This record gives sequence, structure tokens and C-alpha cells, in this order.
Amino acid sequence: MTSIALIIVMMLTLLLQAIIPTRKMLIIFCGATVTITIAAVLDNQSIISIYNGVPWDVLVILLGLGIFSTLFARSRIFSYLAVWCSGASKGDSLLILAMFSAIMFFLSCTLNNLTALLLVLPVLLTILKALGVTQDFIGLCFSLLIVACNLGGAATPIGDFPAILLMGTGSISFLRYLALAFPMCLLIFGIILSVAVYYHKKKVKENTSLLERSLALTSMAKLYRNIAIDKTILYPGIAVFCLMFGLWIAAAEIGLSPGVICFTGVGIYMIIKNEAAEEIIRHHVDFESILFLTALFLMVSCMAGSGLLDQVAALLSDSFKDTRMLICALMICCGISTAIFSAGPSMATMLPIAKQIILRGDVAGDTVYVGLALSVCAGSSFLLTAATAGPLAQSMVEKSGLKTREGSPAIFNFMTFIPFGIVSFTIIQLCGLAFVLARI
Repeated sequence: MTSIALIIVMMLTLLLQAIIPTRKMLIIFCGATVTITIAAVLDNQSIISIYNGVPWDVLVILLGLGIFSTLFARSRIFSYLAVWCSGASKGDSLLILAMFSAIMFFLSCTLNNLTALLLVLPVLLTILKALGVTQDFIGLCFSLLIVACNLGGAATPIGDFPAILLMGTGSISFLRYLALAFPMCLLIFGIILSVAVYYHKKKVKENTSLLERSLALTSMAKLYRNIAIDKTILYPGIAVFCLMFGLWIAAAEIGLSPGVICFTGVGIYMIIKNEAAEEIIRHHVDFESILFLTALFLMVSCMAGSGLLDQVAALLSDSFKDTRMLICALMICCGISTAIFSAGPSMATMLPIAKQIILRGDVAGDTVYVGLALSVCAGSSFLLTAATAGPLAQSMVEKSGLKTREGSPAIFNFMTFIPFGIVSFTIIQLCGLAFVLARI
């Protein structure tokens, strides 16, 4: 009875926060409060055991990387890179598509998707305004950027929440995840970029003249001529990141948790740039996401303590006797649930189930964990609302005043994204399944 009550509250909470995103904090905290009450009163779980089930190391890493990313971005290196790419593309729409999506992929490997978009999109929107492009190109370009963000975030253990959760909980080492996930994500990105280029050549009719390109590049050069890299932020940031990277690789040998390493590295960087760091902590840290995930982890901890997640794992194991079919079913469920509920709730719920399946000993844990991360990436690329950066990109396009070549307002919304999202979900999910099946 208790397990049924917990799962009803969990599902209702996740559905409501997805349907009413403007009230998601209120909804998730109410859900967490009800869940903890049910677990403590009806299931006799102690509050201490519930708190102990929260992966605090993950929250420390998320907070630390958020501070580091915001501070490092003030070096203006990424804006400088985006402006350089605008000039290197020579105003060619196909090169713009390829170069900016590649920038977004590699930026998202180390920065969160929102920060990467905020740094790159203003430059891209400026050059698109100057060039004058079609609605088809706008839809294709921004859809590809969103998927590139998702793939870049899944490529490294510090790129996005699901990977950070895996590393922070000790499910997989930093180096092992990087060695398995990065080549796979890079390959998938290459496939999706090739599909986008093929579609562009066949369907997107861009006929920007040489004069229009020249004028666009000239206006870009004048607008961003005063961008200068702040080396006092850039060089210490690179040094601290290299230090953290090396310690993460050697974490098992030196006996330090990933959270402690992140906390130490970010602390050193904050001491070096104390004034800027103080201002960032006061005004720019995304505490809302940390609080949201804390409430979510408390709900998952209650469900794990009740034995519900073990029961789900056992049910899946009984339904799919073949290990390959079992893992495939888990990954597909993870991808679909991510499309509906977003990456955080999906990965936080599926990970304990995956651990129970791995305990059977039929498949290597690192294979399953990377497969789950790829499934989360697939689900995040399905619908615009599922992607972390999707609503932000939509808002930035709407507020930019960007117009098409025909003079009508540019449109980038749920319906614009969904055709590309379906294709991306299919490619990423199939590649993830192929990756896992090849390793079992």
C-alpha cells in the first residue's frame, strides 16, 4: 500500500511540474514533503536514512561547476571564438550551420547547456539578422544547436546532470566514462550533422549573394571589434580546470571523491578572482536547480527505502529473461521518460533500477551507465520542452527580432523542432542500443 502511494505521488509530481513549469519549484517541494511524510509515518523510514540516500556529492559538483562556468565565461573566450567562426564561415549558411553546431558541442562538454547558449546565440543571431535567411534554415539551425548541446553534455562526466550523477555517485569513474561516452557522442554528432547538411542541400534554399555576405561580415566586425579576452580570468581558469581534470582521473588512487575535488578546485579559482566570484555567488548562481534536484533526490530516496525500485528491477528482470532485451527495455523506457519528464527526474529514478539489474552480474556496469546517459540524451532531443536549453533558445529567438528573408518574424518553437527531434531521438537511441549490444 505504501509503495503504491509513493509511486502515485511521484508520478503526479513529475507530471504536474512538466505541465506547469512556472510552478515546478512549488510542485516538487510539495511532492517531496508528502513523500517524506508517507515514508516516515506509514513505512517507518527514518529521516536520517532518507537524507543519507541523497547523493550530496552530485549537488556539490553541480554547484561548483556552475560557479566555475559562470566565472570562466567572463574571460570572453567563447564570445571571441564565436565571432572568429562567423568570419571564418565567410557568411556561407552551410559553414555557419556546421561551425556553430560544432562550437556548441564542444562548449557543452565542459559548460552547462544554458551557459553555452547564452554565450554563442547572441553572436549567431546577429549574423543571421545581417544575412537574411529563410524560415527553413532558422528551424534547422537552432534545432541542430539544441541537439549538439545535448550530445556535448553527454560526452563528458561534467557536461550535464546525468553524467555528473553517474560520476558523483561513484557509479563509474571519470576516465572510464570519458573513454566510452566521448567517442560515441562525437560519432553520433557527426551522423546527425551529416543528416542536417544533406537536408540543407536538398530542401533549404539559401541564395545569399556575395554582397550580402560581405555586408554582414563587415557589420559583425564593427559590432564586435572591441571584444578582448580577459587573460587574468582565462589563464587561472585553464590551470584550475587542468588540476581538477587530473585529480578526477586519479580520484580512485588518491582517495578523493569527485565532489571534494570540484569543491577544492573551484575554491582556489574563487580565491584568485575573489571580487568577481563574490558577485557571481550573490547574483548568478542557479540555486533553483540545486533545490529542485535536492527535493527530487529526497523523493527517490524514499522510494528506494521502501523497496519499490527493487521491485521494479525484479519485475523487469522477470519480464525480460534475456539480458540484451532487459537492458534495451530499460534504455527505451529511460529515453521516453526523459522526453516526458526531462533528464533529471528520469535519470535519478532509473539509476537505482539499473544498479539492481547490474548486480545480477550479466553485464558490465559501465556499459549500462553510458547506455542510460545516451538514452537520456535521446529523450532530451525528442521534444523542445525536454531539452534543458530548448525553452531558452525559443525565448532568445523570439526576443531577438530576427526576421526571415521574406520579412516575417522568425519562428522557433515546439512544432518547428519536432521533426528534427524525432530524427535525432531515433538516431541517438539506436546508436546507444547498438553501443550496449555490441559490448554485452
